[in-house]
Amino acid sequence: MGILLLIPIGIFIFVVTVGLLRSGDYYTSGNYDYSTMGNPLSSLGQILGLGAGYATATVLFMVWMFLWQAFTLRGALKATAAQKVTFKDCFDTTNLGRYLLAVLALNVVENALTYFIPFLGLLASVVVQLATFFVPLLVLDRATPLWEAVQTSWKTVFNSQNIGWLLLLGLIFTLIAVAGGIFVIGLAITIPLVCLGQVYVYKRTLGLPVTA
Repeated sequence: MGILLLIPIGIFIFVVTVGLLRSGDYYTSGNYDYSTMGNPLSSLGQILGLGAGYATATVLFMVWMFLWQAFTLRGALKATAAQKVTFKDCFDTTNLGRYLLAVLALNVVENALTYFIPFLGLLASVVVQLATFFVPLLVLDRATPLWEAVQTSWKTVFNSQNIGWLLLLGLIFTLIAVAGGIFVIGLAITIPLVCLGQVYVYKRTLGLPVTA
């Protein structure tokens, strides 16, 4: 039953996130030129020109998303270890700083590939996402140094025994997240479920103890 706490936590953070986005002037200013989206420098100029409201809301949105994932993964880690999960447990900040730095670094790399290398950059970004699938959990769960976590994740993912079913699960997780996004508020339910699935796969693949 403890895992059910992840759903109200997701709903709560989702509501806060929406409130933060509405405080910005990104969608209401009418000043953004979407024709510049393919040019990273022009896009950056457009974004910076939208004002402090949008910049603040964007930064806060990113922080909330990273925290949402971290706290949800923490709850899932405890729930899959046969531990009774309380509301307080989901806000355990153990290794949180390491986790935030790791996911920020990965996001910078993925976005840089996408924006600065046409066509092939998008493919490279997908490969990076797949190769680093276990990095956030290795850092959050075991305080693994970032580079060591990347190496471990890379070797695990591209192991011939794992790559096929990990690709399939990655597709399934993506479809679940997209389905939640269609109904917007559905993300508050699907993201905790996806995080639970990720934790289960992480523990099973790395041979860590996990409850059924």
